[in-house]
Amino acid sequence: MPFDSFTLTAVKNELKKTLIDARLEKIYMPSSSLLLFNFHTKTGRQKLLIALDNYARLHLTDQSFENPLNAPAFCMHLRKYLGGARLKSITQPPYERILEFNFSVLNELRDTVNFKVIAEIMGKYSNVIAVNDKGIITDCVKHIHPDLKTDNLEHKRILLPNVVYAYPQTPDKITIDDRERFLDRLDQFDGGALDNYIMGFLKGIAPSTAYWLVKDINVFDNEFDQKTKEIVYNQFFEYAQKIKNNQISPVVTYKDGAPDDYYLMPMDLGLKMKSFDSINRAIDYCMSHKTNISAFKVKYNEFFQTLKSLKTKAEKKRFIAENKLRESAKADQYKLYGELILSNLHLLKNKTDKAQLFNYYDNAYVTVPLDIQLNAQANAQKYFKRYNKEKRSAEIARIQIEEQNEFCDYLDTILESLRQCQDLADLKEIGLELRQSSLIKDTAKKPKAVLSKYREYNIDGFLVRVGKNNLQNDRLARQSKPEDVWLHAKDIHSSHTVIVSDKQDIPDKVLICAAEITAYYSKAHMSQNVPVDYTLIKYVKKPPKSPLGKVTYSHQKTLFV
Repeated sequence: MPFDSFTLTAVKNELKKTLIDARLEKIYMPSSSLLLFNFHTKTGRQKLLIALDNYARLHLTDQSFENPLNAPAFCMHLRKYLGGARLKSITQPPYERILEFNFSVLNELRDTVNFKVIAEIMGKYSNVIAVNDKGIITDCVKHIHPDLKTDNLEHKRILLPNVVYAYPQTPDKITIDDRERFLDRLDQFDGGALDNYIMGFLKGIAPSTAYWLVKDINVFDNEFDQKTKEIVYNQFFEYAQKIKNNQISPVVTYKDGAPDDYYLMPMDLGLKMKSFDSINRAIDYCMSHKTNISAFKVKYNEFFQTLKSLKTKAEKKRFIAENKLRESAKADQYKLYGELILSNLHLLKNKTDKAQLFNYYDNAYVTVPLDIQLNAQANAQKYFKRYNKEKRSAEIARIQIEEQNEFCDYLDTILESLRQCQDLADLKEIGLELRQSSLIKDTAKKPKAVLSKYREYNIDGFLVRVGKNNLQNDRLARQSKPEDVWLHAKDIHSSHTVIVSDKQDIPDKVLICAAEITAYYSKAHMSQNVPVDYTLIKYVKKPPKSPLGKVTYSHQKTLFV
């Protein structure tokens, strides 16, 4: 559900029980839209997440995030003003999507001062603002300059350092506490979706909540009698009171087997639900899945487009080289012309633009074009130069074709590894390989990457390891023992598979199962009959300067699975 004021109230109620008087230990900013506050509380450490991305939200989290080596400027700003601070209170303007975290901290003169971190969770206008004890903005994540040409109130607002902080101006909506105005607005209802109509005048409610609260209320002839109006109002008022009094039963709903949405109370939506004892835990559980899926799709598409673009460029280079090779096929003809001219110098004393010369290779006359400005000797040398040039071009073209074929083949192995990726950790290794291969730019220094585990299977007591990508494939071959059995789909891109033998004979059943696994993690995974080569690791070699994942092998046998 959208992060409305009622959800924020429920989150705030739980945060007050957990974080009040907690000491702020660390502040991180994993990205430009994520802030993480680490608190030391009476019951242990807690992490508060504020997200300003497409899923703007605020809640406690158990997630771990990778932080940049150099903290962003706003993160450093908060660290400067909030080092060792204690959280004294959390407040929320009525029915607003704003939380104010009021800290007490020692300044440079060792005097105790107050400092606020204000989180505005308002969709694309979400922001985090640092405010001193005089109400002056010291900095914020998004600097907002006023746009006087628009009627949008949010665009006229100023959020800049050294400006007095003011709440956002909102349209004139009523709150659920104003019973009379609520009922008056219902009198003006003239048909359509009742939930959308109420959304238009009621402050702080999410569309899904409004729909759920009125879905069983029937309005005939687009008119309300007094009793029905009271029922509608009571539905919303009682909902608000339950949240205010922390009488919630958070749930997460599922769609297509995955967490999809969270609600403060169970809603009869005909969906599978999972109950939680905390709205913070419910949001964290739901959004960690959704954001991971979203991030996975973004990163997957980014890598896919990069690889396809690289392959298209490589294929274009190969096409150009193939054309050059075809053009250089005339080289032997140029050599022949030069030889014929030299063998017939006595017939070419006068300058001319062509000559009929006898070709002693096939016993026939051939017409040889000549440059009329050159004598016969110079024309022969000109043809020999063209011959040598075309031969060099042909050799270069062959090398280029071979290089581009090998490069396209390597890109196909990465594309196959990409197809098999299941989570962000797998994609991270693809990114690492792309950087190590200089296929994408490494824009900043990164901490040493930790490779994830191989895919592992236990088949009748034998450990079978499968590489997820070229980095793992190389590592697998390098770290396995000489007596271990190595498998790979024959002449097909596939993961490298190793059966850890522990110097035992591998039973046929284990070998066949390992071959089936290898075929499954190959480009031919949809085929009915896949040839899989197998040999001992000691016969698997890594050619010098070869691409990641590239090996040669011998003494192999082939299984069809």
